[in-house]
Amino acid sequence: MGQGLILKMSKPALVLPYRKRLIFLLATLLVSFSLACVSGIPGIGRQQNVSPSPDVVESGAASSDEPSAIIKNTPETTENIVNTSGETDLAGQQILILPGSEPPTFDPHLSSDATSAEYVVEIFSGLMAYDPELNLIPDIAESYQISDDGLVYTFKIKPAARFQDGKSIRAKDFKWSFERACDPATGSYTADTYMGDIAGCRDKLQGQAGAVAGVKVVDDLTLQLTIDEPKSFFLAKMSYPTAYVLDQENVESDPAWSTHPNGSGPFRLAQAGQNKVVLRKNDNYYRDPKPILDRVIYLINAPIDLMTGYEHGLPEDIITSYELPEGSTYDIIPVSLADFYRATDPHNVLSREFTSSKSLNVFYIAFNVKKPPFDDVKIRQAFNLALDKPRIVKLMYHNTTPIANGIVPPGIPGYENPDLSDHQFDPERARQLITESSYGDV
Repeated sequence: MGQGLILKMSKPALVLPYRKRLIFLLATLLVSFSLACVSGIPGIGRQQNVSPSPDVVESGAASSDEPSAIIKNTPETTENIVNTSGETDLAGQQILILPGSEPPTFDPHLSSDATSAEYVVEIFSGLMAYDPELNLIPDIAESYQISDDGLVYTFKIKPAARFQDGKSIRAKDFKWSFERACDPATGSYTADTYMGDIAGCRDKLQGQAGAVAGVKVVDDLTLQLTIDEPKSFFLAKMSYPTAYVLDQENVESDPAWSTHPNGSGPFRLAQAGQNKVVLRKNDNYYRDPKPILDRVIYLINAPIDLMTGYEHGLPEDIITSYELPEGSTYDIIPVSLADFYRATDPHNVLSREFTSSKSLNVFYIAFNVKKPPFDDVKIRQAFNLALDKPRIVKLMYHNTTPIANGIVPPGIPGYENPDLSDHQFDPERARQLITESSYGDV
């Protein structure tokens, strides 16, 4: 822990209690990424249907003894829909309404933040993905082979893979996309980290090459990648947004292409305005299960308390300004620590809708080791020993999160390392280390 203090590892995370078929749907929603962007905090959720189809009602209807506030299955008609945006009426559709934040970008090659990734992973896809159990699986790739020396990866592209407009995805699309990600003109913050293992990518990023030597199109459905040295983690990097495939024609057609992208994910970007982001089901999605939700509507910075919007519904002024169905509520919300005990109280109906799970987060305090006094390892060790992490977890986080013993979060290979243990709170030893350090007489 010489470089920083790792405070905590995973907060309980939200998973919708949607009944079996809708839980299956959320797996589709998140099929192209690692769940970290959506499942980061404790939360509660309910199903919202607008004139649901019979098979969905059958699998998602509340039992007779459930309070009506938990599951809302009341059919709505077009007369109940507030819609002036030019979009088709929402009646007869499965809609999920969530609180959201405005993303810095919808361009996967520029995405380096959790907010952007929350949308990007639904709109685009790549060679590899994680399933809901965090197993690395082929996505657009149908299969792959690794050479005996661990340097050459040969991917077979799914013949059925399509962009959202129905155009086939081919190996040349990946080559163009990888060339773009490694182009210094693109300005990707993450290309070096996630694409830099591919031979020639760093040369192009540094302006020393015009093409990425390690990317080769063998035929329409075969892509070959050569990396600089054997790396067991390379395949996992191919699941990151920087490695997502883009439609060259779409990107080159308009500098603002990312506001109307021709992606390949389970949802397409239907609207990106100042107050909401709307995703619509991609009817040409190539993987199973297909999305059940017709739309996912993110309300950007809506002026209402999240729990109020969940329990009591959204007020008429928000429904009107955000053009939502009458009677709309938040369907999934994060639960703040202020509401945590109420939401988990078994005597409260909210507890039936509350679910927590481990998330892929590690929070830590980092030291700038090039500046005093943290250029002295004993000072860094002293600060670590002086931090009462169990007390922080108890008082600030209500014991909802464990203490991290390393930088790898639960669920990721390498987490279970018996050789790692946390530094225990020891203020006396911290004082001694400060005295022994090069700053002891300061």
